[in-house]
Amino acid sequence: MRFRFTIRDLFWLVVVVALAVGWWLSNASSQKKLDVLHEAAEKWESAARVRTAELQRYINAQNGNPNAPVNDDPFAGEEERSVRTK
Repeated sequence: MRFRFTIRDLFWLVVVVALAVGWWLSNASSQKKLDVLHEAAEKWESAARVRTAELQRYINAQNGNPNAPVNDDPFAGEEERSVRTK
């Protein structure tokens, strides 16, 4: 017994394959954008840590206490927040 495929069967196959490829491309693009945003967020957080430490040193100097200890990691006590999903 031979399998017989109609035009309608081939059309549905093309539709299913097109949807799968479209979803895959969209997902890959979204993941790349998410990775770029995650890297940018890490850079901004690093810059914020540096600026916060500089500001603490400046405030300590203005208050006449330039040798006061500076908390170089002001976010150390906060819960880790991440954009990336597992």
